[in-house]
Amino acid sequence: MTRLSYLSMCGATALATTLTPLAATADSGLGFLGANSSIGYISLNDTSIATADGTLDYAISRYHGLQLDLSTTSFPDHWQGTLAGHLYMRPNADAKYGLFAAYTDINQEAAYIGTLGIEGLWAIEDQTLLSMRAGIGLYQPDNRDFIFGDIGVKTGIGEHLALSASLSGYDMEESDLASRDLTAALGATWSFATAPVDLTLSASYSFVTDTAGNDDSFGVSALLTWRPGGNRQAIRPLYEETFAPVRPLTGLLARHTVRSLER
Repeated sequence: MTRLSYLSMCGATALATTLTPLAATADSGLGFLGANSSIGYISLNDTSIATADGTLDYAISRYHGLQLDLSTTSFPDHWQGTLAGHLYMRPNADAKYGLFAAYTDINQEAAYIGTLGIEGLWAIEDQTLLSMRAGIGLYQPDNRDFIFGDIGVKTGIGEHLALSASLSGYDMEESDLASRDLTAALGATWSFATAPVDLTLSASYSFVTDTAGNDDSFGVSALLTWRPGGNRQAIRPLYEETFAPVRPLTGLLARHTVRSLER
């Protein structure tokens, strides 16, 4: 698939994920809690990556919920489609945590990535959110297993501006390939008062150690998120916050560390 044809598909997916929340909002009788959709751009290791996401959040009991994600990720030489589910508990207004599982299909390759793990969101006072995620994954057909985790904090600076910091890591250990990716990121999110839209800009630094040696790089990203309904604030009540999309091995794929994707 050419880059141009993928960008057309990415745009169509973004439109579809944008329309999905409208349909869900029209029928909230099944415990519909909220939805959002987003499009983004990532520049990492001189690689341009385009993203599109759609999320639906449902209450399945007073204390339990289910979040469903549909995501696409475009690399210069391939694109991915991901389906993810998050089954969580919300025992009080300040915490939600549970399990997630995701399946990522890799276009133009007989390959896929499966991941599962635990995650949580916690509200600290009124203007700060703490997020954590840890899991395991499997990349096929090479049968490469890996572990990953991340932690992040987001705090409000005024009503419409929030600053964030995060640290994430991947570890893939095999007989022919050992790779570790550690990434630190800083970001800022502006929530528009006149529209249900958030703009997030961030910068990151990654340090990778693999069989070829050490490598470090800087990255930048931009994300535009549409959140119909709810509060138009940078830090929202926890029941309006959703778990982040699952994008396994993005940094390693951008560096062609997973060798079967090299062209």
